[in-house]
Amino acid sequence: MRIGHLTFSYQPITGGGDVYLQSLLGVLARAGHSQRVYQRASTAATEEIRPVPNPLGRFPAAFWTQALFLPTQRGELAKEDLLICHYPVYLLAAAMALPRGPRLLGLSHGVTWDDHPGLRSAVKRAVAARAFRRAHAFVANDTHFLREMGMAVWPRLNLFERLGDHAWFIPNCVDAAAFSRADPWPDLARLNPILVPRNLYFNRGIHLAIEAFATVARERSDTTLVIVGAESQPRYAKYCRQLVAEFALGERVRFWGPAPHDQMVHVYSSGRLTLIPSVCGEGTSLAALESMAAGTPVVSTNVAGLADLPTLHAAPQPAPFAAQILCGLEQRDELAAEQLRAVREVYSLANWESAWLAAVDDATRPA
Repeated sequence: MRIGHLTFSYQPITGGGDVYLQSLLGVLARAGHSQRVYQRASTAATEEIRPVPNPLGRFPAAFWTQALFLPTQRGELAKEDLLICHYPVYLLAAAMALPRGPRLLGLSHGVTWDDHPGLRSAVKRAVAARAFRRAHAFVANDTHFLREMGMAVWPRLNLFERLGDHAWFIPNCVDAAAFSRADPWPDLARLNPILVPRNLYFNRGIHLAIEAFATVARERSDTTLVIVGAESQPRYAKYCRQLVAEFALGERVRFWGPAPHDQMVHVYSSGRLTLIPSVCGEGTSLAALESMAAGTPVVSTNVAGLADLPTLHAAPQPAPFAAQILCGLEQRDELAAEQLRAVREVYSLANWESAWLAAVDDATRPA
């Protein structure tokens, strides 16, 4: 059948959501479906990619205003049999533009309204709840989202299962073979790095990693905190650099910059430990799974979807997070083996593919 994907970005690939879509396109192509991606304007336009012009795209909140211009593609969208809407706001836009149109399958990439209380968060949650109810099927990649939608589900249970009348819990998964240990980068490995593979957004918690590392640095003088990611929020990146100066960490913290996704296996293989210090807005982190698949153990906070992963968890505060980093370094080999086994056995692409094909079948089944 014809499947359209509604998203903000896909090509060029710059983040975990783009990688997710790339994997999903492969799964559905192997099942024989034809697909198109409706995304923001891109120089990567192909037969597969349908850019959606957004005159407001250069201004703040482009992610949200993109939904306003999806109706301009009404003619093309009406030809699709199924629309996979990669964020709730795009599902609502499609439902309003095509009230008798294609079937709608919603997808959450984590919870986006847990950053701070207030009107903005309340609106985001209301949008998600309405989209959740409107969808013919809805895939959540973490149980936190489903609990926010009122479902009684718990972390790391009911993986790859249909829950209720139309909800699915399908955590992120990874190709363990593609991310198996590779040659390290010598310039990176010689730093004995503790990796933070995160673009610099506040919700990704780079500041928490720096604050915790200020304690770790006193105990482990042989380590360097290396942040591998783009400075996506310049003001926040400046704040993180100020933190480094305040803690007098100097060269003990390195801002490496972004690395191409196809090179990340070498980055993970260069590290002693990987940190996922998110403070909110996180699903089942692909970076965490990729690092564990490469044999580099992961310490993460216990917020949102991270509780659904087999990482070494800590509360999102500097002291407990630092304590778990030190524990991870002490038990590195044992932890690496345990996490690698979990990724291979549970968070595998085979499980993910089977569950997604079942969810697509569910979404297209007549009411």
